[in-house]
Amino acid sequence: MNSVVVVIIIVLVVFVGIIYNSLVKARNNVREKCYNLEFYLKKRWDLLPIFVEIVEGYSFFEEQTIEKIAKIREQKYEEFKIEQKLEVDNNISKVVNKIFEIAENYSDLKENEEYIKLSNQFVNIEKNIESSKKDYYKSVKEYNSKIEVVPNNVVAILFGFNEEKW
Repeated sequence: MNSVVVVIIIVLVVFVGIIYNSLVKARNNVREKCYNLEFYLKKRWDLLPIFVEIVEGYSFFEEQTIEKIAKIREQKYEEFKIEQKLEVDNNISKVVNKIFEIAENYSDLKENEEYIKLSNQFVNIEKNIESSKKDYYKSVKEYNSKIEVVPNNVVAILFGFNEEKW
């Protein structure tokens, strides 16, 4: 009788350990994807003032756009949570798209080597951000699904695995 109880306990411990390890891997995957996304968001954040500086010299550049960028940049990026970074990301995307839209009408600017170089960097960063967002959202969805299903949800509650926001 005692050996049966011991075997059952060992099986339960192994089972819980397997579930725990899969939840840790899923959580770490979410964190990795989040760091990748934040890397590209920060890269674009740092390029924005240089981009504005190049474009600002052209008379067409709207004061409102400069003010929007200045307002965005007043905030301390490092203190943002991922949700705030994604919100700021949307605002930056709108401003950058506006700059590209306005610049299309000015051949002098479109021929400026620095502008061309930075606009290509922005385009590449935008692609990387979109790809990273997809990866991040997918990993969050997978992680959240894992901690919601039985018996994983029991282990998640026992060990403090919380749902990720997206």
